[in-house]
Amino acid sequence: MIQHLLAILAAEWSDGSRHIGIISRSNDQRETLKTVILLILVVLHAIAIILVFVYIAYTVYKVFPILTIVESRLSYEAIPLQEAGGMSRELNSLQTEEPSPTAQIPLTSSIRRMHELVKQTDHMWLRRRGLGALAVYHLANSLVIIPLRAVPLVPGFVWDAVAVLLTIQLHTVWVHVIITPPTAKPFWKRILPFSTVFKATAAASLIYCVTTELTIFTPWLAAQVLRTPFALSQIQKKPSELWKVLLSIGIFVAIQALACAPALVVLTRIQASLLPEGEGTIVPVDRTFGVEKERGKYGEAKGLSIFEALKSFNGSWTRFYKLCIKIFFLILGCLVGLGTILGLEYLALRAVGILV
Repeated sequence: MIQHLLAILAAEWSDGSRHIGIISRSNDQRETLKTVILLILVVLHAIAIILVFVYIAYTVYKVFPILTIVESRLSYEAIPLQEAGGMSRELNSLQTEEPSPTAQIPLTSSIRRMHELVKQTDHMWLRRRGLGALAVYHLANSLVIIPLRAVPLVPGFVWDAVAVLLTIQLHTVWVHVIITPPTAKPFWKRILPFSTVFKATAAASLIYCVTTELTIFTPWLAAQVLRTPFALSQIQKKPSELWKVLLSIGIFVAIQALACAPALVVLTRIQASLLPEGEGTIVPVDRTFGVEKERGKYGEAKGLSIFEALKSFNGSWTRFYKLCIKIFFLILGCLVGLGTILGLEYLALRAVGILV
């Protein structure tokens, strides 16, 4: 009798263990499925975020402003005149034609038009073309700065300016690559002589370096002097000091708009004026920039002066600043949209039990 009871208990224990094992395996499979789903979502999100980030951070933030700066309509079109005897006949035969309103609108007047433009000229939306040249420029710049910064008693911004001057050829060729149609010629074969680029761009490069440093240093100095509270908890404790935050931000925006942006315009237009004569551009560019310049033995122009670069940009400042504002709100909208999507997905994953 006792043996019979022990046999029954052993059988029940075996069934219970088997049932527990099945439940355990089921839980393991469920956890594995959750992990796989999460990994797939992470990979898909990473790919999407990287593509959007590259497009916004490179094409929109860096390429579009350069195209806007260099676009300029021809102020006049030279008409070859025949000899004096046939001049009146030629003038009488000329047919004037009013340009269409669409033709008069600059290609860089809107982000949508520039997107279509770069899509037509480069199927990768300029994400690759020019990106390699810019990467090489930043790499060379870093290799120059790192040993120089080891020198004591010299401010870092001095070596930053020196590095910019020593690598200005690479930055100039990057500008040339993104404003010209795709070509089989590698960018390093398009680099202009150092002396030509240095003479034309040294002063403008230094001005741009100084304004960039001022953009960072001046708001920081103002914040230190005013003891500006940037932490949200500090602002909540002292709401009356919010004006200090707004003042620091205002100083930053003012220097960006009134100093840094004009310096970028000057430097970019001088670099664009060095483009060899035989190379075309993807946006209309007055290759004379309103100034007659001699060209060097390689076909490159001697370059504009700072005053000439500023003067030749008259009439385009509004378009340029509008683009900057549009880019700011586009980046802000992308960040808000990304945060909203991730938040909704998090709530959805919690609702279905994938996230706890």
